[in-house]
Amino acid sequence: MTKIAVLGGGNVGTTLARALADNGKEVVIAARDPDKTLAKLAESNFTDLNVEPMAKALKTSDVVILATPSMFVGKTRMVCTLNSYVFIFSELKSCPKDGLL
Repeated sequence: MTKIAVLGGGNVGTTLARALADNGKEVVIAARDPDKTLAKLAESNFTDLNVEPMAKALKTSDVVILATPSMFVGKTRMVCTLNSYVFIFSELKSCPKDGLL
């Protein structure tokens, strides 16, 4: 089965992940802070969604969907690549080493 990582644990990311999971897809939310994201999901009763640290989710997924606010993309400071994926960051000053985000 194709594993899908949704990069973004906000309203759009969690809604998208929920819809994908409800339709039988293997989906994970890629989060900078998995504990914070899990707590937020618990408040919304989405406790059945999987959350992984970004590095793990991005390395082990076949498809990555960017679901972050456009305001972050508009303030791009750094574009990095990892395993043929391209990532756009607004807050990094240099790309992560060894694929660690």
